Amino acid sequence: MSTSVLAQRADAAVAAVRHRTIIQAQRAWSASPDYSDAGLAVWLSQIVPLMSASQQTISTLTDIYIAAVLSDMSGHTVNPVGIPAEMASGAALRNGVTPEIEYERPFKEIWYQLSQDKDFAEAVGIGEQRAMTMISTDLQLARTHSARYALEQSGPGVGVVGYRRVLTSGSACALCQIAATQRYHITDLMPIHPNCTCGVTPIEGTKKIGQKIDAMYVSPDAEASDTSGSFSPFYGDHPGLSVHHNGEIGPVLTVKGQAFRGPSDIPPAAETAA
Repeated sequence: MSTSVLAQRADAAVAAVRHRTIIQAQRAWSASPDYSDAGLAVWLSQIVPLMSASQQTISTLTDIYIAAVLSDMSGHTVNPVGIPAEMASGAALRNGVTPEIEYERPFKEIWYQLSQDKDFAEAVGIGEQRAMTMISTDLQLARTHSARYALEQSGPGVGVVGYRRVLTSGSACALCQIAATQRYHITDLMPIHPNCTCGVTPIEGTKKIGQKIDAMYVSPDAEASDTSGSFSPFYGDHPGLSVHHNGEIGPVLTVKGQAFRGPSDIPPAAETAA
């Protein structure tokens, strides 16, 4: 089976988990008796185990996919490595921030918005939007962390020196189209952005790859500055693309020059990563 078919199947399986998780999370959000401390306790009792289960499912799917691709590339069976749950879910994906602390944030967002005289329904809507963005981010982090772990464990033994980004058909944004021209070392965590759904595919080679634009994968819709030469890690020479390192979730794809708020700019009630 070709690598592209394996990638498509993996994308479809992960997308199905993502869809089910979002639906269940929306139901949990709507089922909250209110958005007070009591409502927060109910929300956490439902969202924390839901996210743990979904992240571990995506981790397992990613592990199986990487093993299948490496088996296809090498011509012999490569077994899934068995990614520890503690490495692909919860606090491990957010630099030590626990899910219980993280998923308080949408409620705190509501409280902050109300303090700014927002209408109650509008404040709740803002909180829900933030919750769903966080959930999407956490599911993608499970995928990127799992891919890196599996490639680090099994890749070198079958001649894998790196990987490239695989765009999700029909939903890749311009940032991802440009970033898909980048080759990554197997130790790199793939940069993401809110609602990113990209996957990875391994690259074989006989020597350590450089981080450079791979002209073979340049999308016709993407504007790359130089599709033939190397450039500094993480798009340093690209006029429109950059990577911001978020202290909690790691590398994030951004438009070059985009400003990020620092701790002094964020009201205490809303202070968090995506």
